[in-house]
Amino acid sequence: MKGWMRAGIAALAASAVPAWGEEPLPAYAHRNRDREEMLTRGGGDAATEAAVQDGLSWLARHQSPRGSWNPETFADAAGDCGCAGSGEPEHAVGVTGLALLAFAGAGHGSDSRREWKDPVTGETVRVGEHVRRGLAWLAGTQRQSGQFDGGGNRLMYSHAMATAAMCEHYGLTGDAEWKRSAEAGIGFLLAARNPGGAWRYTSRAGDNDVSVTSWCVQALHAARLGEIGDRVQVDAALTGARSFVRACTDERTFLVGYHARGDGKVITTGKNEEWEGHPAMTAAGMVIRLRAGEARESRPIVAGAKVLVSDLPVAAGKKIDAYYWYCWAQGLYLCKGPTSKYWNRGANGALKAALTHSQEAGEGCLRGSWNPAVDRWGFAGGRVAVTALNVMTLEIYYRHRPSEGAEVEDGEPEPGGPKFGQDD
Repeated sequence: MKGWMRAGIAALAASAVPAWGEEPLPAYAHRNRDREEMLTRGGGDAATEAAVQDGLSWLARHQSPRGSWNPETFADAAGDCGCAGSGEPEHAVGVTGLALLAFAGAGHGSDSRREWKDPVTGETVRVGEHVRRGLAWLAGTQRQSGQFDGGGNRLMYSHAMATAAMCEHYGLTGDAEWKRSAEAGIGFLLAARNPGGAWRYTSRAGDNDVSVTSWCVQALHAARLGEIGDRVQVDAALTGARSFVRACTDERTFLVGYHARGDGKVITTGKNEEWEGHPAMTAAGMVIRLRAGEARESRPIVAGAKVLVSDLPVAAGKKIDAYYWYCWAQGLYLCKGPTSKYWNRGANGALKAALTHSQEAGEGCLRGSWNPAVDRWGFAGGRVAVTALNVMTLEIYYRHRPSEGAEVEDGEPEPGGPKFGQDD
């Protein structure tokens, strides 16, 4: 690697490492201790780190004084800056959770004393203060049942995102305040699962879907890392989620459906029919399987990886889909690892190009964000959600620690394999 690039990575990584008030739990220490090494090994560089930093600066500028990130009124928080791209206000809890997960991915907890200059305003960003206000706002929405209030008729999305954020920030800080909230959130999540099954939009809805379930599983995985909640119940829920995904997986193509095998393209009528389809549920299904303990060498995982490398991120036309890219990066990186031929022969390069080239640049307040109007699901969470998701995706190099020896033997799907590029 060229010397100037290595120096740039070191400087950016160092600028993002917080000064700790308390030691993070061992499962989260690598996000700071090993960040530079993991970034380089996984194929990240100075450009991806600059994009993460600009994205976090944009999020900090648009946090409300109360601590939330409101998908509809976020521009007001920056002095009515004129940043367009509002989302649906009922998703404020979930969008706030996503923003906090973006800070957590870069190792920033509520006890961080790290500071930097905002590239647009020149003001000092005291990152720990932003994180603490966000977590306190989330905790303030929590009901006695443990549910994070909000989300409308899709409350489980918001609840799972908020719970995952609480779990990760407890893991980063060891703060008992966040642990209490995380435990209550996990308790509600377990109670909301369909008996013997998975999750849907509301508590015990009677049916399941892979998308909501993937977010619930990510919260449960964070709980396991932080030793939050009853381990037996958490493991049982993960097993149930894996069984549901298995039931949704086509045994011939290994494509994963939304509710069941063979489900068609997932759309919201009047919002995103014209966008191209992607195998997002296959990616989400891989995340569920891997987080629930499935072997990386299993046939569905190997076949799923082949599906994902046939539909790489492209920031053009009606192909843009931050949700798919986030699931795609997790599924491919966790199962194949940073040194695999799949990751290094096009996948990582495509990811970096798609995200760094489509991020807003320049001197204005939009700098660091991504435009939700060109994103398949941008209408829901708006500019805040799309920006947080894309930052989290660019943190893939150090957010998760893949197992060593991640390369697996090639395995072909059954004859007449999947139609790549269509939705599941």
